[in-house]
Amino acid sequence: MCKLFLILFFSLFLQSCKNTNEQIYSDSNISNLKAKDIVFIFNKDSSNISTSYLVPTKIKYSKYNDFHEYFIEVDRYKEIDTVVLNNINTKICIKHFFNKLDASYYVFMPGDTIIFNYTKGIPHVTLKGRNTKKSDLSFWIKEKTSEPNDINSQKKYETHKIYTENNLKKLDSLFKTKSLSEDQYLLNRNQLYYYHINVNKDMFDFENIDISDLKKDEYLCLGSYKYFVENYVLYKAKLEVDKNDSFKFDFQKAFDYTYASNEFSYSVKEFFLFRMLVSMKGNLPKKVLDSYYEKFKLFCKNQSVLKELNDIYFIGDFINHVENKTLVITKFRDKIELIDIVQKNKDSIIYIDFWASWCAPCRASFPASKKLHKKYKDKPVKFIYVSVDKDFDAWQKASIKEALDYKNSFLAINYPETNFYEENQLKSIPRYMIFYKGKLVNNNAPNPSNFEIEKELDKYLLKN
Repeated sequence: MCKLFLILFFSLFLQSCKNTNEQIYSDSNISNLKAKDIVFIFNKDSSNISTSYLVPTKIKYSKYNDFHEYFIEVDRYKEIDTVVLNNINTKICIKHFFNKLDASYYVFMPGDTIIFNYTKGIPHVTLKGRNTKKSDLSFWIKEKTSEPNDINSQKKYETHKIYTENNLKKLDSLFKTKSLSEDQYLLNRNQLYYYHINVNKDMFDFENIDISDLKKDEYLCLGSYKYFVENYVLYKAKLEVDKNDSFKFDFQKAFDYTYASNEFSYSVKEFFLFRMLVSMKGNLPKKVLDSYYEKFKLFCKNQSVLKELNDIYFIGDFINHVENKTLVITKFRDKIELIDIVQKNKDSIIYIDFWASWCAPCRASFPASKKLHKKYKDKPVKFIYVSVDKDFDAWQKASIKEALDYKNSFLAINYPETNFYEENQLKSIPRYMIFYKGKLVNNNAPNPSNFEIEKELDKYLLKN
């Protein structure tokens, strides 16, 4: 079962991840490109390798001076995949994951065409149309020394410090000999520096950091920098992480400290307050969340960020302070009460599947759900899917990938604040419920792969 807590990845910050403004082309159909487009060409990894390497390639990118993160996922075992990012107005930072635990970092510009070739999962990068320095595209693969593993806890800080210092010296040398461009040098340096702090946060001297470390708007594109800001706030506000969940802490106090502080640049402060607001959702009563949203509105000058809170995370004016109504929305953002969906279909047995895009067991059950749906397609059984995602885009992307019928697929927008969720103790997913003649008759029904579900549905069909 997937517990419904807010998962805050230290380097991914899932709540700030968005779908890419991308188009996928075949290699022979990338005409009509514009000067601000960035093209990625992924060639097949033809190595004779074990199936352990056969995992999709994940690439995360962020625009400079922007805390949002976007994902591209490609299958490097197809002959060729081409991805075009349209109308990019600034430099972007790329984080390329490979071999499960490793990553490399790159700076690319509008107009770049980047070619990725692979050997046993390891990327080898070339750039068309612009000159690069010798180590711009190879530092993380060839020059950087490997990170130490299995370090004795007593020596961890010192060992990791030596590893970091050696790599920083190597970067300095490459830059001095003009083997690294300035953009790539600074990106690599900041990534290594803040990653070292985060790994050793319990021993780092946050009290004496340079104040400029809290004003690096440009490097909001780096997950390591954003996590450094979080660790700094935790230290200064004297906050501890939850013993049962190392990604949870007192989001209200972290917001309050940052809101009152003059240490941060506007953009860094905006990022962290935004993060805390999104983190509070589902963890605080709605009235309290609304009060923090109003404080954020007084601070925030960026209307697109406020719109995102409303449209993507449903924080603020979207819900209009509706009390104790279990609200869902359609893909067109139309609001509906769950009870209205039930009453509309009260002549059918209704089987509701509560799920989320990030819940692996939920999504693993969809093939069985589709088989069940097919079996009962000529009978008065209605299959409804309600996602408890915090993010509209994540829900939509997963719904499309799972081929859910949009007419019967909804997103819960005030989970878990209403009486319905509390009375039925809907605290974990996947969870299934059955309604008969408009009334809830089983609030913990069998899952679609359990043969008992057919007995349960048939029982109510006989009564119908």
